[in-house]
Amino acid sequence: MIAQRVEPTLSLMLITLILSVVVAVPIGVLAAWKVGTLDRPRHHGLCGVRLLGSGVVVGYLLAFIFALQFEWLPVQGYTPIAQGVLAWLQN
Repeated sequence: MIAQRVEPTLSLMLITLILSVVVAVPIGVLAAWKVGTLDRPRHHGLCGVRLLGSGVVVGYLLAFIFALQFEWLPVQGYTPIAQGVLAWLQN
């Protein structure tokens, strides 16, 4: 039973890690670059975005928008990567 869920779990973990790095690293670099400058509102804004982005709220909001409102992605399900990368990414 556990072996059946290893592939979906690992693929979800991989996509989450890639998206986190792609989004978090540039925001972190910008926030570190702006610290100590006179541009405090932008620095605080970047820190706020970073904190908000790490929350579960963003995941629910994105799922609501792309799965329920636009119907671009399915609400549930899993397609193995062997059936195609595009189908795997959509699910």
